[in-house]
Amino acid sequence: MRDHFFRCLPILTVLAAAFLAFWTYLPGLVGGFLFDDQPNLALNEALKHAKPTWDSLSAVAFSGDAGPLKRPVSMLSFGLNVIAAGMDPYWFKFTNVLIHLFNGALVYGLTVLLLGVLREIRGIPVGPRRAGWIAAAVSAVWLLHPLNLTSVTYTVQRMTSLAALFTFTGLILYMLGRRLWLRQPPRPRLGLAWILAGIGGLGALAALSKENGLLIGGFAFLIEWLFFRFQAATPMLRRTAVGLNLAWAVVPALGGAVYYLGLHLDQLASGYGSRTFTLTERVLTEPRILWWYVHFLLVPDIRDMGLFHDDIPLSHGLLDPPMTLFAILEWGLVAAVAVALHRRAPMFAFGVLFFLGGHAMESTIFPLEIVHEHRNYVPGYGVLLALFYYLLHPRFGRVLTRLRGAPVGGEPLLAARVLAVVGFAALAAGGTWARSAAWSDQRRLAMAEVTHHPESVRANFTMGRVLIETAERYGRDSKQARELRELARTFYKQANRHDDYYLVGRFGLLTLDALDRKPVDSALVDELCAHMREGPVAANVIYTLSRLFKDEEKGRWKLPPEVLLRPTEALLSNPKLARKWRVELLVLGIQYAFRHRQYAAALRLTRRQVALEPDDPAYRLNYAQGLFLTGDADGAARELEEAARLDPDDRMAGARQFIEQAMLERIAQGVQERP
Repeated sequence: MRDHFFRCLPILTVLAAAFLAFWTYLPGLVGGFLFDDQPNLALNEALKHAKPTWDSLSAVAFSGDAGPLKRPVSMLSFGLNVIAAGMDPYWFKFTNVLIHLFNGALVYGLTVLLLGVLREIRGIPVGPRRAGWIAAAVSAVWLLHPLNLTSVTYTVQRMTSLAALFTFTGLILYMLGRRLWLRQPPRPRLGLAWILAGIGGLGALAALSKENGLLIGGFAFLIEWLFFRFQAATPMLRRTAVGLNLAWAVVPALGGAVYYLGLHLDQLASGYGSRTFTLTERVLTEPRILWWYVHFLLVPDIRDMGLFHDDIPLSHGLLDPPMTLFAILEWGLVAAVAVALHRRAPMFAFGVLFFLGGHAMESTIFPLEIVHEHRNYVPGYGVLLALFYYLLHPRFGRVLTRLRGAPVGGEPLLAARVLAVVGFAALAAGGTWARSAAWSDQRRLAMAEVTHHPESVRANFTMGRVLIETAERYGRDSKQARELRELARTFYKQANRHDDYYLVGRFGLLTLDALDRKPVDSALVDELCAHMREGPVAANVIYTLSRLFKDEEKGRWKLPPEVLLRPTEALLSNPKLARKWRVELLVLGIQYAFRHRQYAAALRLTRRQVALEPDDPAYRLNYAQGLFLTGDADGAARELEEAARLDPDDRMAGARQFIEQAMLERIAQGVQERP
């Protein structure tokens, strides 16, 4: 009974860590939808109206636009949240926490299996009890680590945690299947079923949750190479293990490299048209960022963590800044040492290569943002596993004792090493609780972000926006509102100081001028239009402009046409603007122009709309209105005829008749309006 209790202690420790993790995340559950949550969740019409029917759930599953695979598994999970509890962010985040806790259990199970294979195949002396404690330490710290917070409290990043769930589960099934091939007698069919279910089935679910789930094949290869060593009970099973790993790891990696770097490098580089950095700058910058990630995994200091990291300087050359070259050489050296020592120190090699492999998709050549903390949700496991394996391994204590010149005996410095693990976990839990508390309120979060990242454009803009929203509660002309708007102006000016990409500071200043009834700053509008006409197009620009249109429509504030229509037309003339954004801005701009009787602008925008999609009858009807209201009745009649021709089923007949009737009434009354 006593031995059974002690064998269960590591599991009880993980359960206690899970309870503590749940408690540390509780404050952050009450926060609302933020940033990327808005376009992906809050403004997703299919999601908001999700119902327990096949058609509705199918629409929800493929309503996402966050990645090339649409991430239907993640979107479907959000749909189930809506069906169960509506669009309340609390229950979205509560589900995220449950997924995170389950992932912590998977981390424990995967670690126990890895250490078991290390003992059985490689002959490295890590007993079952010690393996349990190492696994418990890794799982507990991983659950409590503040660097994982954005994968939990940032609602849309369920895509990351759900992909991790299927990845960890798939690797566990792979290891269980491979162990069946080592038995005497082996069980080849059952083992193959577990392997294919893990890497094929759960790997597919991981990839359909988020594209980096495709990396599961590379992780399986690392486990096979470093732990199983391609050993099996029969030569046939050994060849099968080699073939499978070639199929899902080596061949896709080589094929992807040839496809992107050899055949489609121009296409890859063109994806950087909407970024402020080039492919070369991103590749040079990421080695520094990877060391930055490692630093925070090993030293969980939350003062430099955050949601926004646009204040990190880019690497423009190997010596600009000089740390670029050092970071590249250091990673080259560490990776080379890991490969060279893969027989003598397989856990060190696994930790290094698992971390680097986990960043192979999001921290290399693809035109994504430079930094995001949630990218470490899976790769960080490799660093923590290597850290606590060597910290709690008996040999490490004997090495420390020899360094001190003391005689070796028993388990040297065990208490000190255990205390270090407990202290690390406590520090991590404190950091996560503090960050979670900040996420409980948008104003607290904005203040934390701008405090920790005072040079961040997005942090300053967010602080300004939150202050404006707070000012609205006091009434537009109250003293408190004026003071808060003036404070917001300070943050917008700081955001505008070095911002030629997001442009949000300029929009903020123009909005403040409108709220304070100041004349439009034409010079600022000219500057804004110049950047929007020729510069890279950030998603934040589209979202900010769309939000201004929608807030104006709701009567939240009145913005003059010069502030909304001129930048919109400038952006529409930018060849780098993606088609989906072009469609959205045209719709919003046309509605605004007609609503405010800006008929000349409406005509220009509807003409662009027809040029974009000439066979859409609804666009032809818009164009007809624009032509008629600017004095071209004959042109309007031609467009109405064209709209009828493009609509043989008369789906737009009602709208067409309404426009025709309105035109006839205006002509009859002799009140045709001109710009």
